[in-house]
Amino acid sequence: MPRRLETDKWLFGVTLALCLLGAVMIFSASAVTADTQYGHSYIFLLRQAVWLVAGMFGMFALMRTDYRKLREPAVVYPTVCVVLLL
Repeated sequence: MPRRLETDKWLFGVTLALCLLGAVMIFSASAVTADTQYGHSYIFLLRQAVWLVAGMFGMFALMRTDYRKLREPAVVYPTVCVVLLL
């Protein structure tokens, strides 16, 4: 049985810091515009937070997945089809 690889804590920390910095930049760049157009200055920040949580969920799900299973045609072909349809 192969040994389990450790997660890279530095890479995770830097990724999380960049995501949070991006959320702050989005808020600072769009707060006034969002307040005048939508009545809420946090709407773009909340949208970004939803996508951030979805991305983190996907990252943790893919961290638990064996990458060798992603090479199978039953995974590759539907993924390529969905990407092409999008």
